[in-house]
Amino acid sequence: MNYPEHVDALKKIFEEDIKNFIKELFNDFIIKENLKLTKQSIKFLQNASYDNLLRCFAYNKQRIPSGKKRVLLSKELLSSPLYRAFKKRIDEIKKCFEIGQNISQYLTNHQNHLIFQDYLLNDWGIIHLHINPIGKRHPATDGILLFVLVRENKAFFINIGNHNSFLDIELLRIIEKNWHNILDCYTVNGITPENLSSKEMLDLRKNNIIYTINVNNKCYTTQLNHNLKIPFSLVALKKNT
Repeated sequence: MNYPEHVDALKKIFEEDIKNFIKELFNDFIIKENLKLTKQSIKFLQNASYDNLLRCFAYNKQRIPSGKKRVLLSKELLSSPLYRAFKKRIDEIKKCFEIGQNISQYLTNHQNHLIFQDYLLNDWGIIHLHINPIGKRHPATDGILLFVLVRENKAFFINIGNHNSFLDIELLRIIEKNWHNILDCYTVNGITPENLSSKEMLDLRKNNIIYTINVNNKCYTTQLNHNLKIPFSLVALKKNT
């Protein structure tokens, strides 16, 4: 065996060991959280490549950390008529964060689908929560969503809206206005931001293309890991080809 072949053989052994290790971690997580995965998600875990599993593992570390959170509400949320209408429900979600309770019951119905695409979470780390928990949702109110950004031990309640808000940069404007330093990690200098329409933004997201936008005269760029497909409970990567 020459040197290159020896290195390749060691690399394959190493990658196989890492794959098995990550699969064990995911399986433990699935059992612990009592998740019921879709057939497509199960197939993904069984057949995922080393690269995909490694990226899954790396990004899964960025899930909402467990533990109690201090909850901060934006001025826009507090002044919203929808906040007054659903205050009781929002207070229940707020309490879950404050006492460190699992909030999975308020997440999307697709949370156990490994390749579900949440573009807003991909781009800016903003999660959306349903006003009612799973099992108590009604068609008349199921589209009402609470948008939240979590940073370590704090949960920022941005605003209340619907699925059309996924392409609304007003969410970023609210964050910048109320907690301007929170978006510093997305700030870029020396670049003129683009004025994108909602359709253009969606097309870029679907094609895994990083883009810049103008928020209150500042240039912000989407996350470098935009090509990750991130459901809340587990994450899976759609690898660019």
